[in-house]
Amino acid sequence: MTFLLRRPSALALPLAAAFTMAPALLAQQHHAPAPAGEKQTTTVTTEPAKPAAPSAVVPDAVSEGSVTVGGKKIDYRAVAGLITVGANDTQDATIGLDGRVLPEAGVDLPAKVEDQPATARIFYTAYFAKGADPATRPVVFIYNGGPGSATMYLRMSSIGPVRVELPDLQHPFGGPYKLVNNDDSLLDVADLVFIDAPGTGYSRVQGRDAMKAFYGIDEDASAFDRFIRRWLSKNDRWMSPKFLFGESYGTTRDAALSRKLQQSGVDLNGVVFLSQILSFQNSADGSDRNPATRTASSSHCRALRQPPGSITRCPASPQRLSRGSTRSSSMPWASTLQRCCRVRTSTLRRRLPSRRSWRATPAFRHHCGLRRTFA
Repeated sequence: MTFLLRRPSALALPLAAAFTMAPALLAQQHHAPAPAGEKQTTTVTTEPAKPAAPSAVVPDAVSEGSVTVGGKKIDYRAVAGLITVGANDTQDATIGLDGRVLPEAGVDLPAKVEDQPATARIFYTAYFAKGADPATRPVVFIYNGGPGSATMYLRMSSIGPVRVELPDLQHPFGGPYKLVNNDDSLLDVADLVFIDAPGTGYSRVQGRDAMKAFYGIDEDASAFDRFIRRWLSKNDRWMSPKFLFGESYGTTRDAALSRKLQQSGVDLNGVVFLSQILSFQNSADGSDRNPATRTASSSHCRALRQPPGSITRCPASPQRLSRGSTRSSSMPWASTLQRCCRVRTSTLRRRLPSRRSWRATPAFRHHCGLRRTFA
């Protein structure tokens, strides 16, 4: 593209000068000195500080779909939304279900968000089976663990109505990934609410000392407690049977949250622990730190040729090891158990999906009695 520069005409120069001088002339006229004998006054007005604007309310995203479980088609309504909770019960009582401060609360928020009291906007995805009676239809509150994990794994590859199609025993090479019907969804027996913990997924914390207010065992459980109570009120589901479903650290949350809900007047019908861990010091993930648990696991899986009748009669005194003794003479025993467990695990993986996929297969559901749990 070529730009042509033309010589200005004789009329253009005076016009340009006039437009250039016009603002200065107007300013002189506006600020012309007052006639002699007259007193000149200047009035300065200041606007009062504006209160903090209310946070924008993000509307729920609603869609519809269907899933086939056990040969039965289930039509459902899906809702993705945000629920705002406070950092304590007193502050939480001043927040409406829309996330805004209630007018009658008489709370004047600072103009800057970072100076306001801490709040958490918790993201959730809920699935409701159409045609079910909410008074008798169970509702399950589901979350992954971490701590620090969003609940996309349980939702998109385990018990949601759709899942990402992944191989059970191999890591996929890359996209594109397919979404397929989840034959093992739990939507046939209960409505499902998948919750992202504060600071994970699409959930956000904000305000003064926000991380201190929501990151911690009790703080995390309190946020979930307030979320569940608000969700029950928003969806009019206080009469429904209510269940918790936690995975990994979510089982630790299960224990703390069930107590919080009980103190808040919410009666639960059941709690599900998936890949439970309630004692991190006795975690089986440690190579040789918990030989007593490894012995029991090996005995249960028949990995040992002659399983001991009880842990108290196990060789090499696992009780002594569990109290902290790590003498070298005992370590080969623990390592042998570890190798046995690995062999047994590799055998099981040929018949069951890997842990990566988090699939709730029919065998898994039958073994854990999940269908009977919510029935």
